[in-house]
Amino acid sequence: GPTDGGFCAVPGSHKSNFPVPPALGDLADEELNQYVVQPEMAPGDVLIFSEATLHGTLPWTADHQRRAVIYRMAPATSAYGRGYHPWPEKYTEGMTDAQRAVMEAPYHPRMNRPYVGPDGECVQAKAREQFKVEFDEKVFGTKYF
Repeated sequence: GPTDGGFCAVPGSHKSNFPVPPALGDLADEELNQYVVQPEMAPGDVLIFSEATLHGTLPWTADHQRRAVIYRMAPATSAYGRGYHPWPEKYTEGMTDAQRAVMEAPYHPRMNRPYVGPDGECVQAKAREQFKVEFDEKVFGTKYF
């Protein structure tokens, strides 16, 4: 419900070019708090927003467990890094190579990332030199960074 806590945002903030007042960040100013909105959502609803939107989480107060799934999409050249775990095999079992390419964690194609071509086929990126791959995996501990 509307008082359970969870996701909140400041609508339109993705278009602003002003620093966030610290009192808004911790909800310390009642006047600023009027701009913080907590969308009401029903089970199964999906919320899509720009990561540039000022957003956060209000303390969870409901008796039931809160669950969220975060799915980010970005051009490969501006992808997130580190902290991704491979999908359990049971989730990708039966997928085509192109579908598995879509499910890859975000990382740059230069890291030998497969991608989906213009005809919907899985395309393997041009292989990077092995010594570079080994260096990156040794330094970062993973192929994703």
